[in-house]
Amino acid sequence: MKILISLLFLLAPQAIHAQSKINWGFMNGVIHLKKGDSLLCLVERQVAYGQTILYKLSQNGDTKEISLAELNYFTANKKTFKVVSLNNGLQVMEVLDTGKIAIYTFNEIKYQPTKRNISAGTKTTKGDIFIHYVINKAGTIQEVKEPDFKVVLKQLFNDCQRMAGKVSRGDYLFEDMQQIIRDYNNCKGEYCEHTTSAAQPG
Repeated sequence: MKILISLLFLLAPQAIHAQSKINWGFMNGVIHLKKGDSLLCLVERQVAYGQTILYKLSQNGDTKEISLAELNYFTANKKTFKVVSLNNGLQVMEVLDTGKIAIYTFNEIKYQPTKRNISAGTKTTKGDIFIHYVINKAGTIQEVKEPDFKVVLKQLFNDCQRMAGKVSRGDYLFEDMQQIIRDYNNCKGEYCEHTTSAAQPG
């Protein structure tokens, strides 16, 4: 899904690549490492994460980085971000909901030069933000894409006739993905076999 708001940057030509990371600054958080250690620190919140996470142990401390290979998950601004293996790579994703199905999301920024010239020695670069949704059911992780999301969800909801029917009827849009999974995880009744199964951890 493409966000309607585009990012516009006025950059010197040589600075475009260096400025490709957009962030919201450092926020209070906790980093949880794969080896079991935890770090109470300030974590940099980024619109789209790369292969490293930046953090500081104090407001005026030095900026340090940690690779995704070392990271399990981290929390920042009351949100949880998990390192997920997808398409033979690692990606930081925000955990939107957990239950029988866990749903994650991550952003991708695609840059392209614009035709608008501000002044000599500068050019504009527009970055469009694309939102991706990833689901985890019984350890199987896959991205759900807009063109075929109804087909994918109906297959996933084979243990919940009520939710499968709502998806088939077009009760939801692709933009409702978080609410769809939340409704599935909370669905109860004789047609919802999944409510008796173990929840999928985030």
